[in-house]
Amino acid sequence: MKNLFIILFIVSFVVAFGFMFERPGFEELNSIFSVASFLFGIFIAFSIANAHGRLQKISETLKDHDALLLSLFTLSSQLPRKIHESIQKLIDTYLIAQLDFYLTDFRMTQKDFQNLIDYTLSFETKNEPEQIIEEKFIDLIPDAIRQRKQVESLIQQPLTKLEWVTTVALLSIILACLFFLNNGSLIGIFSTFLMSVVAVLLLVILWNLDSLKWKEQSWVWGEISELFENIGCIPYYPDNIFLKLRQKSVTKKSAVVRVAEYPNHYPDMKGKIIKEVSL
Repeated sequence: MKNLFIILFIVSFVVAFGFMFERPGFEELNSIFSVASFLFGIFIAFSIANAHGRLQKISETLKDHDALLLSLFTLSSQLPRKIHESIQKLIDTYLIAQLDFYLTDFRMTQKDFQNLIDYTLSFETKNEPEQIIEEKFIDLIPDAIRQRKQVESLIQQPLTKLEWVTTVALLSIILACLFFLNNGSLIGIFSTFLMSVVAVLLLVILWNLDSLKWKEQSWVWGEISELFENIGCIPYYPDNIFLKLRQKSVTKKSAVVRVAEYPNHYPDMKGKIIKEVSL
């Protein structure tokens, strides 16, 4: 995100520098600029609203999914210790997989989720209380599957290439009109620079929302780290995320966290090293 703002500043500065040189005005450009600005404003507002709504639905569904996992863990505490610890380990592994892969690759955690489901439906019950708990597990499983399918479906609904081409084309027309309509005055330079920065910034915001990067650190990493603690496991972080969030999202309850290092390029998780780091 920081790099995007640096690029944005450089591009805007170059464009603004060009505004210092007076360009001949064309009446036709006023009409083109008005129409392009109107269309861009409507389209960018509509797209940002849709992308934000999509991200919000994903966030809410993942929170419900985490709550269901916590319910599985809590119910398993009434089972024999070996079964309880096995379920705890499977949930821990599943959460780790969610943090290893990008949110856009959520489908790649299916194997770990399936391992958890298979085990909760296959352990042998020895008495009536255990059978009751198994029945509760069976009741929860369809909701867990539905939540995963909903997240996967929402992830697969980004803006189309045509929509991006349309947005970028409208922005390009606006910037070009601003450049040619500039009269070289101080107010003209300042206003065109400010409008170009705002317009490009809106496009950056849309990109972050559409790519599911918007506030990902706070609403994904923070929520899951708390869930690790709730199931009695040490919070887990990929190494690059841990460095960014060390002062913000690492909860105060934990004196130790697990930090993963990846020797291979994403998404190859072979050879992953997990170290415990004291805070």
